[in-house]
Amino acid sequence: MLKVHLFVIAVFFCTNIYAEIKEVTVTGMAVIYDNTTLESAKIQALNQARALAVEKAAGVSTKRFSLLQDQMLVADLIKSFARGFIVEETRLTWQGSWLLSPETELGYPVVKIQWQGKVQSYAKNVFRPNAINAELNKSTYVNGDHMSVELNAYEDVYILLANYTAKGDVIPLYPNEYTPNNLLLSGQSLHYPRANSKNPLIVNTYPNSLVDTEAILAIAIPKGTVSKDYSWQTIFPAGQKTSYAEYSKKIAALPFNWVAEKILVYKVYTNN
Repeated sequence: MLKVHLFVIAVFFCTNIYAEIKEVTVTGMAVIYDNTTLESAKIQALNQARALAVEKAAGVSTKRFSLLQDQMLVADLIKSFARGFIVEETRLTWQGSWLLSPETELGYPVVKIQWQGKVQSYAKNVFRPNAINAELNKSTYVNGDHMSVELNAYEDVYILLANYTAKGDVIPLYPNEYTPNNLLLSGQSLHYPRANSKNPLIVNTYPNSLVDTEAILAIAIPKGTVSKDYSWQTIFPAGQKTSYAEYSKKIAALPFNWVAEKILVYKVYTNN
């Protein structure tokens, strides 16, 4: 969970002619075991369902995800979102069951979600992962640590940064009122936040959580996609939490002919 204190409001949409919207139904599952809580298992199941939905809509072979998910598998699930954009989560139906296991006499409780929604999928050449490169200053943090993102552009692009939280929501981070210009030219680098920034990124777990798995979503939209006076901060208000589907819908609505996305997964621990 990243602490940011910014505001701004309002919304409008453009039309993207390079995509196809597909209705998808999938099932995500997670096991409650060891230190896994019911809440964290539900987020793991939701992450799996979202990843499966995007892959199904994109027409790629679905991974056979392990039911006994660990934190690194959750990270892989988050990375799978980069094949398309979920633009609507129509219906989420939760169920419970039981997994028999030779490891324990009673087995493990299982959380299941039947996910129904709409995914905007694209031709393969729409995604240009090599147009940008992005890295975090660390891959693991403890409560109170400062995070920073280093991003390099190999095309002229507009950059969007957001926090995909351990609860499955999205908090836009950049651009914002302190750094409103999000245009990055080819060959330039972005270090966010800047040294001695009035708006640092401070990382913390959610209350009652020992470890959280989250991600920074770095999106690059080619220059020329929108007019120079396009109000990025109005469409993606920094610090204002939104649903993953709503955030993705806004991205998908931009009239780009290609897009680059880097998903930087990290863990946050309560202590060393």
